[in-house]
Amino acid sequence: MNSMEESFAALETRMKTHSARAAERAFKPQKETPTSRAEITDRAAREIIEAETSKRAETTARLRAQRLAREGKTD
Repeated sequence: MNSMEESFAALETRMKTHSARAAERAFKPQKETPTSRAEITDRAAREIIEAETSKRAETTARLRAQRLAREGKTD
C-alpha cells in the first residue's frame, strides 16, 4: 500500500467512526440544559408558594370570621 492508499484508508476509517457517533447522538435523548432545569425548579417553587399563600389567606379569613363572631356575641 502506498502512502496515498494509506491516507484514504485512514480517512475512510475516521468517516465511518464519525458517522456511527453521529447516528448514536441523533437517537439519544438530549440531556436537559441547566436553563430548562432552572425553569422547572422555578415553576415548581412558584406553585408551592402560591398554594401556601392561598392556604394562609383562607386560614386568615376563617380566623377573622371566628373572631368577629366571638366579638359580636360578647358585645
